Amino acid sequence: MDFGRWYFWIHAIPEGQSFSRFTTYSQAAKNGCTILELEGPELPELGYNVWSIFERMRDVSYAEISAYQHLTGDMLEYWEIDSLMRLNGLRGVKVLWQMKK
Repeated sequence: MDFGRWYFWIHAIPEGQSFSRFTTYSQAAKNGCTILELEGPELPELGYNVWSIFERMRDVSYAEISAYQHLTGDMLEYWEIDSLMRLNGLRGVKVLWQMKK
């Protein structure tokens, strides 16, 4: 979940700002600054499939997941379904993320 939290945090637009953290930090990096926040946690190899599915779904629900499985034949394991639902819970909410030292 660290990758998901970071992703939503870095792409969020902070209150009172016009651009996402990602846009702001990327511009600073282009100007020669080292921005450690741009180097988020690594997406674990087991998470690639879940993240790929999540990015393609507009609205994650059990019905949508069931339809996905039916249409693609990709039968997800319980942990993958749980991960999709947890990621969906982070979508559109204020996510706190702090770099690990």
